[in-house]
Amino acid sequence: MANISKNKKIAIILPDLSVIGGQRYALKAAENLIVRGYYVHILVFYKEGGFLCEAPMDNIFSFTPVIFRKIRVINVIESLFYLCKKLRSEKYDAVLSITPFFNRVLCLFKLLKLIKEKLVIEEHAYPPVSFKDEFGSFAARLYKFSEFLYNYCDLIRVQTQDAYEYYYDILHKKEKIKFFPSLHDLSF
Repeated sequence: MANISKNKKIAIILPDLSVIGGQRYALKAAENLIVRGYYVHILVFYKEGGFLCEAPMDNIFSFTPVIFRKIRVINVIESLFYLCKKLRSEKYDAVLSITPFFNRVLCLFKLLKLIKEKLVIEEHAYPPVSFKDEFGSFAARLYKFSEFLYNYCDLIRVQTQDAYEYYYDILHKKEKIKFFPSLHDLSF
């Protein structure tokens, strides 16, 4: 396993700064990494939410669309374009993602060779149950269909035995799945 050493550039991808456990977890990890000497950027789609006051503001970059703000699908595509452009221009050493949507998008970027950074994704819950509860049946099937993209990341960090077994059964490269209870540990 390689280690991301200090003074390396790390990007943490978040949808927004809303009051959700994953965002709180990522912001605390970013703060800890900055204190430890890492160069961390928090890349968010929407620079809004309950944690805005707690975030290290100098390290936050937003991709809030400007051209087509009101058309949701175009809004997302425009934001993804800016995200890809930022990742390519900054040449990060590692990209960390903690949400199912961005996990898949970033894996797709890797598959298409749009980014070269080490891609670390995290899954905080047991996927089949959490997807259905959070997104509904149709979205759960869509997410299940797109899980093949996880084969293109460098590491999947899980926090439960159920999630570990789930990904172990569906992925080709089983050595990519690791238990990591915290984003603070950047070995991979």
